[in-house]
Amino acid sequence: MTNHFHALKLDKSADASSIDEITLRLTERLSQPFNSTKATEQAGIALQAIRHAHEELSSNRNAYEHSSSGSNKFNSKLRLGQLCLASGMITLEQLKEAVQEQQNSDRQLGEILLEKQFISQEELDGLLIGQELIAPDEEVSDALALQLMALGLVAEDLMIIALLEQRFASGGVGDTLVRRGWIEEDILAALKID
Repeated sequence: MTNHFHALKLDKSADASSIDEITLRLTERLSQPFNSTKATEQAGIALQAIRHAHEELSSNRNAYEHSSSGSNKFNSKLRLGQLCLASGMITLEQLKEAVQEQQNSDRQLGEILLEKQFISQEELDGLLIGQELIAPDEEVSDALALQLMALGLVAEDLMIIALLEQRFASGGVGDTLVRRGWIEEDILAALKID
Protein backbone atom coordinates (compact mmCIF):
# COMPACT_ATOMS: atom_id res chain seq x y z
CA MET A 1 0.00 0.00 0.00
CA THR A 2 1.26 3.45 -0.86
CA ASN A 3 2.18 5.49 2.16
CA HIS A 4 0.28 8.73 1.63
CA PHE A 5 2.19 10.44 4.44
CA HIS A 6 5.45 9.83 2.55
CA ALA A 7 3.89 11.25 -0.63
CA LEU A 8 3.24 14.51 1.21
CA LYS A 9 6.49 14.25 3.23
CA LEU A 10 4.58 14.34 6.52
CA ASP A 11 4.79 12.20 9.62
CA LYS A 12 1.80 10.18 10.78
CA SER A 13 0.96 12.70 13.50
CA ALA A 14 0.15 15.44 10.95
CA ASP A 15 -3.23 17.07 11.48
CA ALA A 16 -5.82 17.91 8.81
CA SER A 17 -4.66 21.51 8.41
CA SER A 18 -1.04 20.40 7.84
CA ILE A 19 -2.21 17.89 5.23
CA ASP A 20 -4.26 20.58 3.47
CA GLU A 21 -1.45 23.13 3.62
CA ILE A 22 1.27 20.87 2.19
CA THR A 23 -1.09 19.60 -0.51
CA LEU A 24 -1.84 23.16 -1.60
CA ARG A 25 1.83 24.17 -1.61
CA LEU A 26 2.94 21.11 -3.58
CA THR A 27 0.05 21.48 -6.03
CA GLU A 28 0.95 25.11 -6.70
CA ARG A 29 4.62 24.31 -7.23
CA LEU A 30 3.98 21.33 -9.49
CA SER A 31 1.35 23.18 -11.55
CA GLN A 32 3.89 25.70 -12.84
CA PRO A 33 5.16 25.41 -16.42
CA PHE A 34 8.33 23.35 -16.77
CA ASN A 35 11.04 23.65 -19.42
CA SER A 36 11.12 19.99 -20.47
CA THR A 37 8.46 17.53 -21.53
CA LYS A 38 9.85 14.96 -19.10
CA ALA A 39 9.52 17.37 -16.16
CA THR A 40 5.95 18.21 -17.20
CA GLU A 41 5.10 14.49 -17.35
CA GLN A 42 6.70 13.85 -13.95
CA ALA A 43 4.83 16.81 -12.48
CA GLY A 44 1.55 15.34 -13.76
CA ILE A 45 2.29 11.98 -12.16
CA ALA A 46 3.22 13.66 -8.87
CA LEU A 47 0.11 15.89 -8.90
CA GLN A 48 -2.15 12.90 -9.38
CA ALA A 49 -0.48 11.02 -6.52
CA ILE A 50 -0.62 14.09 -4.25
CA ARG A 51 -4.33 14.59 -4.91
CA HIS A 52 -4.97 10.92 -4.24
CA ALA A 53 -2.94 11.02 -1.01
CA HIS A 54 -4.84 14.12 0.13
CA GLU A 55 -8.21 12.49 -0.61
CA GLU A 56 -7.28 9.29 1.18
CA LEU A 57 -5.85 11.04 4.22
CA SER A 58 -8.78 13.45 4.44
CA SER A 59 -11.49 10.82 4.08
CA ASN A 60 -9.84 7.98 5.99
CA ARG A 61 -8.00 9.87 8.73
CA ASN A 62 -9.05 7.48 11.50
CA ALA A 63 -7.94 4.42 9.56
CA TYR A 64 -4.48 5.91 8.98
CA GLU A 65 -4.04 7.01 12.57
CA HIS A 66 -4.33 3.41 13.71
CA SER A 67 -2.59 1.59 10.89
CA SER A 68 1.03 0.63 10.50
CA SER A 69 0.94 0.53 6.71
CA GLY A 70 3.72 1.88 4.55
CA SER A 71 6.74 0.20 6.08
CA ASN A 72 10.06 1.81 5.27
CA LYS A 73 11.77 -1.56 4.89
CA PHE A 74 12.15 -3.24 1.55
CA ASN A 75 14.42 -5.87 0.08
CA SER A 76 17.54 -4.07 -1.04
CA LYS A 77 19.22 -7.16 -2.47
CA LEU A 78 19.85 -6.20 -6.06
CA ARG A 79 18.49 -8.51 -8.69
CA LEU A 80 20.58 -9.34 -11.73
CA GLY A 81 18.92 -6.76 -13.97
CA GLN A 82 19.41 -4.04 -11.36
CA LEU A 83 23.10 -4.92 -11.04
CA CYS A 84 23.57 -4.80 -14.81
CA LEU A 85 21.86 -1.42 -14.95
CA ALA A 86 23.67 -0.03 -11.91
CA SER A 87 27.05 -1.06 -13.29
CA GLY A 88 26.32 0.52 -16.67
CA MET A 89 26.62 -2.79 -18.52
CA ILE A 90 23.18 -2.38 -20.06
CA THR A 91 20.72 0.44 -20.62
CA LEU A 92 17.25 0.72 -19.15
CA GLU A 93 15.84 -0.02 -22.60
CA GLN A 94 17.90 -3.21 -22.88
CA LEU A 95 16.74 -4.30 -19.43
CA LYS A 96 13.10 -3.68 -20.37
CA GLU A 97 13.56 -5.69 -23.58
CA ALA A 98 15.12 -8.62 -21.72
CA VAL A 99 12.52 -8.57 -18.92
CA GLN A 100 9.70 -8.51 -21.47
CA GLU A 101 11.18 -11.54 -23.21
CA GLN A 102 11.61 -13.25 -19.84
CA GLN A 103 7.92 -12.74 -19.05
CA ASN A 104 7.01 -14.50 -22.30
CA SER A 105 9.26 -17.49 -21.64
CA ASP A 106 10.46 -19.70 -18.82
CA ARG A 107 14.09 -18.64 -19.20
CA GLN A 108 16.31 -16.88 -16.66
CA LEU A 109 17.18 -13.21 -17.20
CA GLY A 110 20.91 -13.97 -17.30
CA GLU A 111 20.36 -16.46 -20.11
CA ILE A 112 18.44 -13.86 -22.12
CA LEU A 113 21.06 -11.16 -21.52
CA LEU A 114 23.76 -13.54 -22.74
CA GLU A 115 21.77 -14.56 -25.82
CA LYS A 116 21.15 -10.94 -26.77
CA GLN A 117 24.86 -10.28 -26.20
CA PHE A 118 24.09 -7.49 -23.75
CA ILE A 119 26.62 -9.01 -21.34
CA SER A 120 29.35 -11.66 -21.51
CA GLN A 121 29.57 -14.91 -19.54
CA GLU A 122 32.39 -13.42 -17.44
CA GLU A 123 30.29 -10.38 -16.62
CA LEU A 124 27.35 -12.60 -15.68
CA ASP A 125 29.51 -14.71 -13.39
CA GLY A 126 30.88 -11.60 -11.68
CA LEU A 127 27.41 -10.14 -11.23
CA LEU A 128 26.07 -13.34 -9.69
CA ILE A 129 28.94 -13.34 -7.19
CA GLY A 130 28.37 -9.63 -6.50
CA GLN A 131 24.71 -10.27 -5.77
CA GLU A 132 25.68 -12.32 -2.73
CA LEU A 133 27.90 -9.58 -1.32
CA ILE A 134 25.18 -6.94 -0.97
CA ALA A 135 23.16 -6.75 2.25
CA PRO A 136 19.69 -8.31 1.89
CA ASP A 137 17.60 -5.67 3.69
CA GLU A 138 18.04 -2.02 4.50
CA GLU A 139 15.84 0.40 6.39
CA VAL A 140 15.17 3.37 4.13
CA SER A 141 15.03 6.65 6.02
CA ASP A 142 15.77 9.18 3.27
CA ALA A 143 12.61 11.31 3.14
CA LEU A 144 13.13 12.24 -0.51
CA ALA A 145 13.57 8.60 -1.55
CA LEU A 146 10.39 7.62 0.29
CA GLN A 147 8.48 10.56 -1.21
CA LEU A 148 9.58 9.86 -4.78
CA MET A 149 8.58 6.20 -4.48
CA ALA A 150 5.24 7.09 -2.85
CA LEU A 151 4.52 9.57 -5.66
CA GLY A 152 5.28 6.94 -8.28
CA LEU A 153 8.10 9.01 -9.77
CA VAL A 154 10.87 6.48 -9.14
CA ALA A 155 10.30 2.73 -9.03
CA GLU A 156 11.61 0.80 -6.07
CA ASP A 157 14.08 -1.04 -8.33
CA LEU A 158 15.65 2.20 -9.51
CA MET A 159 15.66 3.66 -6.01
CA ILE A 160 17.61 0.65 -4.73
CA ILE A 161 20.24 1.34 -7.37
CA ALA A 162 20.34 5.05 -6.50
CA LEU A 163 20.67 4.35 -2.78
CA LEU A 164 23.48 1.88 -3.46
CA GLU A 165 25.28 4.40 -5.68
CA GLN A 166 24.83 7.09 -3.05
CA ARG A 167 26.98 5.08 -0.67
CA PHE A 168 29.95 5.55 -3.00
CA ALA A 169 29.25 8.99 -4.49
CA SER A 170 29.09 12.46 -3.07
CA GLY A 171 25.74 14.24 -2.87
CA GLY A 172 22.32 12.98 -1.99
CA VAL A 173 20.00 10.48 -3.58
CA GLY A 174 18.40 13.29 -5.59
CA ASP A 175 21.76 14.05 -7.22
CA THR A 176 22.16 10.40 -8.19
CA LEU A 177 18.65 10.24 -9.65
CA VAL A 178 19.20 13.41 -11.69
CA ARG A 179 22.60 12.21 -12.93
CA ARG A 180 21.01 8.94 -14.06
CA GLY A 181 18.18 10.83 -15.79
CA TRP A 182 15.48 9.16 -13.68
CA ILE A 183 14.11 12.41 -12.24
CA GLU A 184 14.24 15.98 -13.47
CA GLU A 185 16.01 18.54 -11.32
CA ASP A 186 13.05 20.94 -11.70
CA ILE A 187 10.77 18.35 -10.10
CA LEU A 188 13.10 17.91 -7.13
CA ALA A 189 13.11 21.68 -6.68
CA ALA A 190 9.30 21.81 -6.85
CA LEU A 191 8.99 19.05 -4.24
CA LYS A 192 11.34 20.81 -1.85
CA ILE A 193 9.16 22.57 0.69
CA ASP A 194 10.96 24.35 3.51
